Amino acid sequence: MPNNRAGAKFASNIRYDAVELRATQVTHETSKEEASEYRRVADDLGLEISCINMTEIKDYKSDLEVFKGYVNLAQTLRCEYLKTWNVNLHS
Repeated sequence: MPNNRAGAKFASNIRYDAVELRATQVTHETSKEEASEYRRVADDLGLEISCINMTEIKDYKSDLEVFKGYVNLAQTLRCEYLKTWNVNLHS
């Protein structure tokens, strides 16, 4: 939202209750400071952060640290849902 404040403001203006953050906006490496700024912008606009779309989890064992980074991000953002996908789920 610091990068997309206009989008968040638009969502607020059309009376959305929440926004979803995509992997193009935040990653498992997003700093706590940047995440706190996202949260502040959302709070200022009366928005919740409903979900974070994570990057693809390709290997559950090796990507565990990536997942933990997203969990920490979600906690900072007060976001209850993480969404991921796996193209090899049924392989």
